[in-house]
Amino acid sequence: MKQKLLSLVLALFMGVCIVYAQPSENNLSVEKPQSIFLKKGDPSPGFKKNIIKVNLLALAIKNYSAQYERILGRRSSLALGFRYMPVATLPFTSEIKKQIDKRATSSTDDVYETLNNAKIGNFAITPEYRYYLGKGYGKGFYLAPFYRYSQYEISDVKVEYGSDAEPKHVILNGDFSAHTLGLLVGAQWNLSKSITFDWWILGPSYGMGKGNGVGSNSKNFTEQDKIDIKRELDNLDIPLTNKTYEIGENSVRMKLDGPWAGVRAGLTLGIKF
Repeated sequence: MKQKLLSLVLALFMGVCIVYAQPSENNLSVEKPQSIFLKKGDPSPGFKKNIIKVNLLALAIKNYSAQYERILGRRSSLALGFRYMPVATLPFTSEIKKQIDKRATSSTDDVYETLNNAKIGNFAITPEYRYYLGKGYGKGFYLAPFYRYSQYEISDVKVEYGSDAEPKHVILNGDFSAHTLGLLVGAQWNLSKSITFDWWILGPSYGMGKGNGVGSNSKNFTEQDKIDIKRELDNLDIPLTNKTYEIGENSVRMKLDGPWAGVRAGLTLGIKF
């Protein structure tokens, strides 16, 4: 189902770009000197309508983010973005620890260990429509409603249970996917005839997500183990998310379902062609 959804989004996007890229029959039959018919603010002859961009800001958090934009006219364009982050330790772990230190509790060491061990990776595809203000043709401030499909892979999340005298743990691995809609406010400038700079100022989004996590143990859980694991999972605070779980003889299964929000931001350099 996920693959069919992504294929449909790509097919629709490329179809619209091809329609706008095809010249009309009038343009084929009569070639007019473009310089004579240009209006004030119109692009010059040979105007480049395609832009490939790389998000420099994403590299700081171990993300690889790129976007293709096709300018359709003075006010409008279509863009398709891709983001990929290989599975790795959480970014900005040291900063998160500083915030935890300010509210240190008896479980702080456990949180530190979880942060050190946990790994996350993600993939996202983001089609958007841009409406340019001012001069347009891919320049100036714009508003861009967008849809985003994102998928996250999470591994090595340690859930500790038992007593201090006999500590135990189970490792959870899982995935999470989300569908969100949002609005990006940004601005783009031409640094030269072939180079652009695009500032994704702020792009909040909201939607729904769901996921699951699975963990197992080589030995069967005792009844006391199950009680302790249930207590730890009950105390696991995930805001605005419905959480259900099953504790088997030697396994733990957790399901998450609920609202999902995100924010887009970025600084990109692009090549026009």
